[in-house]
Amino acid sequence: SVRTWWDPVEHLAIKPLIADPARAFDGDRYQEAADRDLLLSYEFGRVLDELYRRDYVLVDSLSFVTGQGGLRGIPCPAGKKPLVLVLEDFYSSFPRAESGVAWRLDLNDQGQVVGVLLDRDGSERADRLYSAIGILETFIEDHPDFSFNGATGVIAVVGQYGLLGYPLADAQDLALQRSAEGMEPAPPLLAKTDFDANRNKVRQLLEALDLRNWTMANGSYGRLSLPFASRDEIEKDLIMARDWLEPYTGKLTALYCPFGDHLQASPDKAALFTGAGYLLQSGYGEWAYWESDRSYVYVSRTLLTGRHLRLADPGALGRLIDPKAVIDRSARP
Repeated sequence: SVRTWWDPVEHLAIKPLIADPARAFDGDRYQEAADRDLLLSYEFGRVLDELYRRDYVLVDSLSFVTGQGGLRGIPCPAGKKPLVLVLEDFYSSFPRAESGVAWRLDLNDQGQVVGVLLDRDGSERADRLYSAIGILETFIEDHPDFSFNGATGVIAVVGQYGLLGYPLADAQDLALQRSAEGMEPAPPLLAKTDFDANRNKVRQLLEALDLRNWTMANGSYGRLSLPFASRDEIEKDLIMARDWLEPYTGKLTALYCPFGDHLQASPDKAALFTGAGYLLQSGYGEWAYWESDRSYVYVSRTLLTGRHLRLADPGALGRLIDPKAVIDRSARP
């Protein structure tokens, strides 16, 4: 049976996953940040086990938002607790590839989304389990009752290097090349970017994601720290998302602020997003929380990182997972 859920909906956020721990934890200068900020693919699978065991069920990320930016109750299976999964800070760069994170997304012969790793010699390896998208879709295939009405999750993209691992314009390609500056060893030399091929691939990927009910959201095109950005910088950031992301993603209506920041104390900046059609804004919080001023909904999301898995006392996180049951100490430094 289904009942109406009126309380704030839990939001759990993770950053892109480490699919190759040996590469991430090889003692390079990225090791510390990777260990602190990212989960391993294997650990994310355990996170899903934990959530499932605790009777969480995935729901659509905008199901509780009215078309005017108000709140409403949502249907939820009796005995279950609704959860929105947020894949935040979603972008590819050379330093991330060096940390064993999927370099781009692609489709396999069955039309399923796979993560693609870029090895140091320029060769690539692809697998569904190299990306949180494939891991979650596989989990739902095995546990269909973990998804209510086919819900999967939200992908909050940073656009400055391209979309889903594909530069779509010169400026994005240049930013991606710049991400490699100062890297030792230098990343592999890649073939010249074929923008037409990239645009076609991104359209195919977005179609496949849409088919499986993934929602695309804005993670700030240039990864701005929004409370400290000027109104002018925010307006430019919104224009970049409108011009370089929305032609592919369709209209974006949710903002998951980078670094967990929020604009609740800056109504004039928050209004720039509502004016551009954004109905939802989100920052970090330890507990499920939401509010609406009737022009947009604010929700808090709980971030889960490698650092959280090492905490002796999980605190509020304990309602979602047991970190000790998730961490893979054998693979971490």
